[in-house]
Amino acid sequence: MAFVLRDLEDNEQVRRAAASTLQRKGWIAVDISHISVPDWQRCFADVFRASADAKEAAGKYRNSHGVCVGYKQDDHREFLECHRRTDGIVSPDYTSVVDSYQTTVQSLYDVQSRVATCVLQGIAAVLELDQHVFLDLTDLPERGILPPIETKKSFDAEFAMISTDDHHSDVIASGRHRYQALSASVLRVCIYDGRDDTDHPKTMFGAHTDTSFLTLGMTSSTPGLEILDLETDEWICPEQLFPFDTTTDQPHMLTVFTGEFLQILTKQHFPAAIHRVTAFTPAVRYSCPFIIRGRDERLVSFHDAKYVHPGGPAVLTRDYIPDLDETPFGTIHKLLDMKRSKCFRAHEEDEAEWVLAAYPDEAEWVLAAYPVRSKHFPPSASS
Repeated sequence: MAFVLRDLEDNEQVRRAAASTLQRKGWIAVDISHISVPDWQRCFADVFRASADAKEAAGKYRNSHGVCVGYKQDDHREFLECHRRTDGIVSPDYTSVVDSYQTTVQSLYDVQSRVATCVLQGIAAVLELDQHVFLDLTDLPERGILPPIETKKSFDAEFAMISTDDHHSDVIASGRHRYQALSASVLRVCIYDGRDDTDHPKTMFGAHTDTSFLTLGMTSSTPGLEILDLETDEWICPEQLFPFDTTTDQPHMLTVFTGEFLQILTKQHFPAAIHRVTAFTPAVRYSCPFIIRGRDERLVSFHDAKYVHPGGPAVLTRDYIPDLDETPFGTIHKLLDMKRSKCFRAHEEDEAEWVLAAYPDEAEWVLAAYPVRSKHFPPSASS
């Protein structure tokens, strides 16, 4: 079953139904066929055909004020880490390489933001919480357009907001400059090339969970995303269940699945979906997951008086409300990053795949690593 974006936006009961399905299965499909979306696969194919020098010149991979942005290549794929800036432009900007680039990424950012907003509202409704309680931790209400950064340790020419009236050297010398802020959420544009592999199916990116509230992915014409369905305990490929419409080259469906932030903030009531990328045939696959993350400076605040919870004050005593109020969201993010690094170091020689999971250990909620083997949470005592 797929949920239609138009219905999600118009009807709270549909949002609740989508959230309940997400809780039960870890993923849902959303129909966006009534929205015109540019041919993003053709656009990104043109971008990735450019030389490595051209791609890096438009935006080399780096950390800008705590946010990773730019072009990178690793053992599995090439990818662009894209964020919206204070001026509304999506960075890195490859318009000089492909004319339609900015229009395409802006369209993808907008439609997936609309879906993510509806889903987070539905999750809050299912939990009888104020519909803004999760949204306010993200930059979705601001459409990813955040206030400028007032200062940096050193001059950053790419993101400096310098007017045409300013003399460049004078601005640098005086320190009279602000910087473009980058959105917390990221549009990650990827290419996986499986044409040279002889054995299929082949895992191109192993099982993992995302450091996100939600991850959304447009349906690709080359299926590859697999999700471990919480209900059936089987690997599901949504892109095979809801295939790309090759007659129109129009993406009409996207997949939404849960991430680690949501798992922690609901104390496992919405477990993070385990997923991987598989090459079923010798082909090129393009994907553009939209990863919904929180703003590091925001505070977790279920008890804030501004929220009117449908469940009333008693809802805050339920077992899915974590004792995290007044915790900066950045602290949760750093904890996850540290645990992920520890998990990798501890299990990089293992044949089995390991992922992070939040689960109750006596009276405390902790993060730990456990092997990908079943839908059951938490792992048994003998794990």
